[in-house]
Amino acid sequence: MSEVSARGGADDSAYDVAVIGYGPTGVTAANLLGGMGLRVLVLERDAGIYSRARAISTDEEVIRIWQRIGLAERLKLDMLTERPLDFVDARGRTFLSACPAPRGHGHPPQMFIYQPALEQVLRDGVDRYPNVEVLLRHECLRLRQDADGGGGGGGERG
Repeated sequence: MSEVSARGGADDSAYDVAVIGYGPTGVTAANLLGGMGLRVLVLERDAGIYSRARAISTDEEVIRIWQRIGLAERLKLDMLTERPLDFVDARGRTFLSACPAPRGHGHPPQMFIYQPALEQVLRDGVDRYPNVEVLLRHECLRLRQDADGGGGGGGERG
Protein backbone atom coordinates (compact mmCIF):
# COMPACT_ATOMS: atom_id res chain seq x y z
CA MET A 1 0.00 0.00 0.00
CA SER A 2 1.18 3.50 -0.69
CA GLU A 3 0.16 6.92 0.51
CA VAL A 4 -0.09 9.87 -1.83
CA SER A 5 0.28 13.38 -0.49
CA ALA A 6 -1.21 16.48 -2.12
CA ARG A 7 2.16 18.08 -1.46
CA GLY A 8 3.86 15.68 -3.79
CA GLY A 9 3.72 12.52 -5.77
CA ALA A 10 6.63 10.85 -7.48
CA ASP A 11 8.32 14.15 -8.34
CA ASP A 12 7.54 15.79 -4.96
CA SER A 13 5.72 18.81 -6.42
CA ALA A 14 2.40 20.13 -5.16
CA TYR A 15 -0.91 19.51 -6.88
CA ASP A 16 -3.45 22.28 -7.33
CA VAL A 17 -6.43 19.93 -7.39
CA ALA A 18 -7.16 16.33 -6.53
CA VAL A 19 -9.97 14.61 -8.43
CA ILE A 20 -11.34 11.59 -6.61
CA GLY A 21 -13.05 9.21 -9.02
CA TYR A 22 -12.52 8.92 -12.76
CA GLY A 23 -16.02 8.36 -14.07
CA PRO A 24 -17.69 10.81 -16.48
CA THR A 25 -17.68 13.69 -13.98
CA GLY A 26 -14.14 13.15 -12.72
CA VAL A 27 -12.64 12.67 -16.18
CA THR A 28 -14.47 15.76 -17.46
CA ALA A 29 -13.08 17.74 -14.51
CA ALA A 30 -9.57 16.41 -15.21
CA ASN A 31 -9.86 17.61 -18.83
CA LEU A 32 -11.12 21.06 -17.79
CA LEU A 33 -8.50 21.53 -15.07
CA GLY A 34 -5.69 20.11 -17.21
CA GLY A 35 -6.61 22.53 -19.99
CA MET A 36 -6.37 25.40 -17.49
CA GLY A 37 -2.77 24.43 -16.77
CA LEU A 38 -3.40 23.28 -13.22
CA ARG A 39 -1.41 20.42 -11.73
CA VAL A 40 -4.02 17.71 -11.16
CA LEU A 41 -3.89 14.40 -9.33
CA VAL A 42 -6.62 11.88 -10.20
CA LEU A 43 -7.24 8.92 -7.90
CA GLU A 44 -9.42 6.06 -9.18
CA ARG A 45 -10.13 2.88 -7.24
CA ASP A 46 -10.68 0.67 -10.28
CA ALA A 47 -8.07 -0.45 -12.79
CA GLY A 48 -10.20 0.30 -15.83
CA ILE A 49 -13.48 1.64 -17.12
CA TYR A 50 -16.58 -0.08 -15.74
CA SER A 51 -17.83 -2.24 -18.60
CA ARG A 52 -21.57 -1.62 -18.21
CA ALA A 53 -23.46 1.58 -18.90
CA ARG A 54 -24.91 3.28 -15.85
CA ALA A 55 -25.80 6.53 -17.61
CA ILE A 56 -27.69 6.37 -20.90
CA SER A 57 -28.15 9.94 -22.05
CA THR A 58 -26.89 13.47 -21.87
CA ASP A 59 -28.12 16.87 -22.95
CA GLU A 60 -26.98 20.00 -24.72
CA GLU A 61 -25.66 21.61 -21.52
CA VAL A 62 -23.17 18.80 -20.97
CA ILE A 63 -22.21 18.83 -24.65
CA ARG A 64 -21.25 22.50 -24.23
CA ILE A 65 -18.90 21.52 -21.40
CA TRP A 66 -17.33 18.84 -23.61
CA GLN A 67 -17.14 21.43 -26.39
CA ARG A 68 -15.04 23.61 -24.07
CA ILE A 69 -12.52 20.78 -23.66
CA GLY A 70 -12.43 20.16 -27.41
CA LEU A 71 -14.07 16.73 -27.40
CA ALA A 72 -17.75 17.39 -28.18
CA GLU A 73 -17.64 16.64 -31.89
CA ARG A 74 -15.70 13.40 -31.33
CA LEU A 75 -18.09 12.33 -28.57
CA LYS A 76 -21.15 13.09 -30.68
CA LEU A 77 -19.96 10.58 -33.31
CA ASP A 78 -20.89 7.78 -30.87
CA MET A 79 -24.23 9.24 -29.76
CA LEU A 80 -27.75 8.67 -31.01
CA THR A 81 -29.70 11.90 -31.37
CA GLU A 82 -33.22 13.01 -32.14
CA ARG A 83 -34.82 9.73 -31.10
CA PRO A 84 -38.31 9.48 -29.65
CA LEU A 85 -38.48 8.37 -26.01
CA ASP A 86 -40.90 5.81 -24.60
CA PHE A 87 -40.98 5.20 -20.86
CA VAL A 88 -42.55 1.86 -20.02
CA ASP A 89 -43.74 0.19 -16.86
CA ALA A 90 -42.83 -3.29 -15.60
CA ARG A 91 -45.33 -4.82 -18.04
CA GLY A 92 -43.87 -3.01 -21.02
CA ARG A 93 -46.77 -0.55 -21.34
CA THR A 94 -45.86 2.98 -22.38
CA PHE A 95 -46.82 5.57 -19.79
CA LEU A 96 -44.96 8.55 -21.27
CA SER A 97 -43.75 9.31 -24.77
CA ALA A 98 -41.72 12.31 -25.86
CA CYS A 99 -39.71 13.49 -28.82
CA PRO A 100 -37.34 16.24 -27.66
CA ALA A 101 -37.39 19.09 -30.15
CA PRO A 102 -34.25 21.11 -30.91
CA ARG A 103 -34.33 24.47 -29.17
CA GLY A 104 -31.86 26.23 -31.43
CA HIS A 105 -28.96 26.07 -28.99
CA GLY A 106 -26.52 24.36 -31.36
CA HIS A 107 -26.79 20.80 -30.06
CA PRO A 108 -29.65 18.30 -29.90
CA PRO A 109 -31.51 18.53 -26.57
CA GLN A 110 -31.18 14.80 -25.83
CA MET A 111 -28.44 12.38 -26.89
CA PHE A 112 -28.12 8.72 -26.00
CA ILE A 113 -24.69 7.47 -25.00
CA TYR A 114 -22.85 4.25 -24.31
CA GLN A 115 -21.04 5.25 -21.13
CA PRO A 116 -17.93 3.03 -21.44
CA ALA A 117 -17.16 4.40 -24.94
CA LEU A 118 -17.77 7.95 -23.77
CA GLU A 119 -15.43 7.52 -20.82
CA GLN A 120 -12.70 6.13 -23.08
CA VAL A 121 -12.80 9.20 -25.34
CA LEU A 122 -12.69 11.48 -22.29
CA ARG A 123 -9.78 9.53 -20.77
CA ASP A 124 -7.91 9.69 -24.07
CA GLY A 125 -8.47 13.45 -23.92
CA VAL A 126 -6.74 13.67 -20.54
CA ASP A 127 -3.62 12.17 -22.13
CA ARG A 128 -3.10 15.58 -23.80
CA TYR A 129 -2.13 17.11 -20.47
CA PRO A 130 1.25 16.26 -18.91
CA ASN A 131 0.15 18.26 -15.85
CA VAL A 132 -2.53 15.64 -15.03
CA GLU A 133 -1.33 12.57 -13.16
CA VAL A 134 -3.76 9.64 -13.10
CA LEU A 135 -3.32 6.93 -10.50
CA LEU A 136 -5.56 3.95 -11.17
CA ARG A 137 -6.06 1.31 -8.48
CA HIS A 138 -5.77 3.99 -5.80
CA GLU A 139 -8.52 4.62 -3.31
CA CYS A 140 -8.99 7.79 -1.30
CA LEU A 141 -9.31 6.74 2.32
CA ARG A 142 -8.94 10.11 4.05
CA LEU A 143 -8.27 13.77 3.42
CA ARG A 144 -6.27 16.09 5.62
CA GLN A 145 -5.67 19.82 5.37
CA ASP A 146 -3.05 21.68 7.36
CA ALA A 147 -2.97 25.35 8.43
CA ASP A 148 -1.23 26.33 5.16
CA GLY A 149 -4.05 24.88 3.08
CA GLY A 150 -2.01 21.87 2.06
CA GLY A 151 -1.99 18.45 3.49
CA GLY A 152 -2.59 15.17 1.96
CA GLY A 153 -4.89 12.39 1.33
CA GLY A 154 -4.45 8.76 1.71
CA GLY A 155 -4.32 7.19 -1.67
CA GLU A 156 -3.67 3.51 -1.29
CA ARG A 157 -2.98 0.98 -4.00
CA GLY A 158 -5.20 -2.07 -3.97
